[in-house]
Amino acid sequence: MKQLLTFLLLCSLTTLTFASDIQTGEDIEINERSTQNLYLVGGNVSVNSPVEGDLLVAGGNVHLKDSLLDDVLLAAGSLDLDAYCGDDLRMIAGEVNISQDILGDLIVTAGEVRIEKNVTIHGSVIALAGEIEIYGTVLGDVRAAGGEVEIHGDVQGRVDIRA
Repeated sequence: MKQLLTFLLLCSLTTLTFASDIQTGEDIEINERSTQNLYLVGGNVSVNSPVEGDLLVAGGNVHLKDSLLDDVLLAAGSLDLDAYCGDDLRMIAGEVNISQDILGDLIVTAGEVRIEKNVTIHGSVIALAGEIEIYGTVLGDVRAAGGEVEIHGDVQGRVDIRA
């Protein structure tokens, strides 16, 4: 975990600015609007208020519940995305459940990925996972590789599946 965290923090150094908030701890809860970039590392991470800057999270259980207006980069054991994402979402996770729209691209490596029925991904999806289920709409392309890949929703771009 330390090596992964070090890698993620090094990747983010190019965007690290003085207008940022860095928090670490076992339980992290963001309950106030943030206009800064947020860097969060914890066992349980919950973002319950809008984030107007970039968001970088490394956590065991991650719950994103309010609007994320810029890029999101995360590593998590489990992720529940119940928040609008206004730009790209990139992640490595064990289990991923996406139940709100993503304005940019979704790039994910995970054990399981599920995109719910009423979700629209406005960009493309690149997914590498053991199990991938897409019930929502993807306006761009889908490139997926996994043990099981199921597309029950609408894909308006090209589809490239390797299962």
